[in-house]
Amino acid sequence: MKKKIFLILISAVLIALSCGLPCYASNSYTIANVNDAMNFIVKHENVITVRKASLYTAEKYVGKVYLIALRGSDFTWNKEDLNRTQNCLKSGFSFNTDYLEAVKNEAISKIPEGSFVVLIGHSLGGMIAQQFSADKEMKSRYNIINTLTMGSPFVITGKREGDLHRVADSGDAVPYLSPVLVANAFLGNYTYECCGYFGNPGGAHVDSYLYAEEWVEYDCFGVKNGTSKLVF
Repeated sequence: MKKKIFLILISAVLIALSCGLPCYASNSYTIANVNDAMNFIVKHENVITVRKASLYTAEKYVGKVYLIALRGSDFTWNKEDLNRTQNCLKSGFSFNTDYLEAVKNEAISKIPEGSFVVLIGHSLGGMIAQQFSADKEMKSRYNIINTLTMGSPFVITGKREGDLHRVADSGDAVPYLSPVLVANAFLGNYTYECCGYFGNPGGAHVDSYLYAEEWVEYDCFGVKNGTSKLVF
């Protein structure tokens, strides 16, 4: 009788574990390339997303990092929105914004001092990420490894910490929209790919980074043929 009860209990535990595994897997996420990075940003409704992740390079575990993911502009003038159009203009001229201040406050509240930090941002989000990586207070608190921007203009700032990689679709006009105009394309480690979106500015600015196969060749840091990825 005791043996039968023991077998029933073991079976129950195994069933519970087998039911739990799919749930765990469904909550995991990997950012291995630019497509993954953009989809991660779009997936979250929050303008600012902070997540702890494991960094791998060439399939070897490197260590724990914190990811800060930032959304682009919502193209409204609503003063309640951090990613409103006014902040595009301010950030483009390297001015401080409530968006940048909100990112800094979010980092301080969620990321322990001394942690390694990685930033990804689309459009305005990438501009704010560039300012964050150059902010004296943030550089003193964190070890900023890399900033990846997608479809973002170059922002003239002080010395940044970590690497900066800017990627853009060749049909995306937004990366050129900054005070340095056309010269902007050649500043700040800029890389572009022709993904078939000429004549479709909306698609070039959003869909390209979400779906174009060309961006699969760029790892989570924005390095072509790189091997770095983030796993949550």
